[in-house]
Amino acid sequence: MRYALILQATALCGILHAGASRAAEPPRRLLVLELQGSRLEAAPLAFFQQQAYLLGRDGRIFSIEAQAARQALRSTVPFRAYSMSEMRRRLEAELGQAFEVHGTGHYLVALPCGRQDRWGRRFEELHRSFLHYFRVRGFQPQPPEFPLVAVVWPDQARFLQAAAAEGSAIGQQVVGYYSPLTNRISMYWQPAEQGGDAATQSTIIHEATHQLAFNTGIHRRFGAAPRWLVEGLATMFEAAGVWDSRKYPAQRDRIHPAHLAAYRRLVAEELPPGSLARLIANDRWFDTDPDQAYPLAWALSFYLIETRPRSYARLLHITAAREAFTAYPEQERLADFSTAFGTNLRLLEQQFVKYMAEL
Repeated sequence: MRYALILQATALCGILHAGASRAAEPPRRLLVLELQGSRLEAAPLAFFQQQAYLLGRDGRIFSIEAQAARQALRSTVPFRAYSMSEMRRRLEAELGQAFEVHGTGHYLVALPCGRQDRWGRRFEELHRSFLHYFRVRGFQPQPPEFPLVAVVWPDQARFLQAAAAEGSAIGQQVVGYYSPLTNRISMYWQPAEQGGDAATQSTIIHEATHQLAFNTGIHRRFGAAPRWLVEGLATMFEAAGVWDSRKYPAQRDRIHPAHLAAYRRLVAEELPPGSLARLIANDRWFDTDPDQAYPLAWALSFYLIETRPRSYARLLHITAAREAFTAYPEQERLADFSTAFGTNLRLLEQQFVKYMAEL
């Protein structure tokens, strides 16, 4: 896979739900404390016996000792995110003089000095298309609370080094990712003559879709969003007809040829009965065989959005409304899916297979 959503935040929710004494939703008051010699202004997300999780004004999630968080100065000032100008200054100070920060309406793109910004315009076009896509399907996205940040590292070595420093386990094949912990997209510069611009476009659009979905209420950043729903949506937006529908309005432009071909290889003989229930009930398929899980998640998402857009929006509302920092058991996932699409999952699976065969 060329793309990788870093899922520490989702995994965190599944691990920590049993011991939470409080999960603030949303965070309200500011805490002020020293963290590694620096002043941290943040809001509480959840307290556990040993650890506390805080949300920084830049959108990062911090893990610190619970006692230190409890002893922090509690300000009477409401928590608020950094403004675009504040975030820009902080990025410039963090990355140093070797980087310059380009601002657009909703994004800050940091890249090596002298390099052309290939992404700001595309991100803004994606932002416009993303909001329109969901509004016409009955889901009203929320305005992002934090400035949307993308960092372009000068080469693969620096990219991998930065990923390791933030605790993101990625492979050599990954060219970009979105981390729910930092709330940033990270990628590295590739010369256009090496195919970098064209080869990475769908990957970065995929990751930028994750960032938008987790920042506009489509998915719950502090909740256990079903993996098929998260990845299915992002693979959908890789197609030009989805992320740039104004320029590519036909349905054929919304079909992703590579994912369709991979899906058809998966069902070349027959999709085993119960496959949709297996995909929906838990995330294990993505761990055991991602080459099957990703195209099936794309195909199911494509089918549901194309044929049942209002029901799909209803499922998004249901999953996004779940309590923060709680687990999402299999029976609840299946029940929520049935609430949106009906209880006859076997019939829906048959209709899905027929639709995809005729596509």
